[in-house]
Amino acid sequence: MKNYFWLILNFLVLNVIFVVSVFAQGAGPVPDPTPISESVPIDGGISFLAAGIAYGAKKLYDKRSTQQ
Repeated sequence: MKNYFWLILNFLVLNVIFVVSVFAQGAGPVPDPTPISESVPIDGGISFLAAGIAYGAKKLYDKRSTQQ
């Protein structure tokens, strides 16, 4: 019974310490309300689109070559 008491006591003390440390975090920096740029980056989307088209074209080419 004494071991359970110490186990529960340690568990509660550690939980209180961790909960207090989580809530003790300060607020982050305030973001600047003015946007830096209003342009949209399109490089990532276009490269994925080109890669998908190339992959599909290769699959189609391979499928047509094996059928003949």
